[in-house]
Amino acid sequence: MQALLDRGNHVKGIVFFLLVMAIPSTIYAEVYQYIDPHGRIYFTDQKQDKTYHLVAKLYFENNDVRHRPSFDVAQFRANRKKFMPLIKKMAARYDLPFELVQAVVHVESSYDPRAESSSGCIGLMQLKPSTARRYGVNNAWPVEDNVRAGSHYLRDLIDMFDGDIRLALAGYNAGENAVLRNNRQIPNYPETKRYVKKVIHHYRRLSKKN
Repeated sequence: MQALLDRGNHVKGIVFFLLVMAIPSTIYAEVYQYIDPHGRIYFTDQKQDKTYHLVAKLYFENNDVRHRPSFDVAQFRANRKKFMPLIKKMAARYDLPFELVQAVVHVESSYDPRAESSSGCIGLMQLKPSTARRYGVNNAWPVEDNVRAGSHYLRDLIDMFDGDIRLALAGYNAGENAVLRNNRQIPNYPETKRYVKKVIHHYRRLSKKN
């Protein structure tokens, strides 16, 4: 099943789809969120790469939903509002455009402080533990430490690549060494190319709003 649903249908559409199939066996499904380069939100049961974030786990037995979806648009909006002052604070501390840090958080975790990727990246800014330790953070789960280390890392990447935000974002996603090995160009990784486009799209959109 490759069910892609837009924001309006939300995860409930997936629940309805599975229920009406009337399959009399036990079903376990994971639901992933994907944000395309135009900012549209989709949901699917198949993770393509780490830009797809797990938002719900569904368990059905004889068409009975035993575990409800965990993703909630209202919670997304509440988290965004809750963490905005912290994002603005860290952006100012590291002389970053507020909208840029906001865009990174949006794409990385959808403002979910509990987000964790299959590769071990965690929190709002999806930090690897090794990256967090570079900035004096031994536990990257606390939200303030996560955003502080992530913002500091982003600042260093922008400086490393002479103010080129696209290269800095590519480094944030794939690691700075991948950009350096590629003659200081965006690596030819489909995931990294999509990531840079999505963050830049949100950055521009947010900049126009403010």
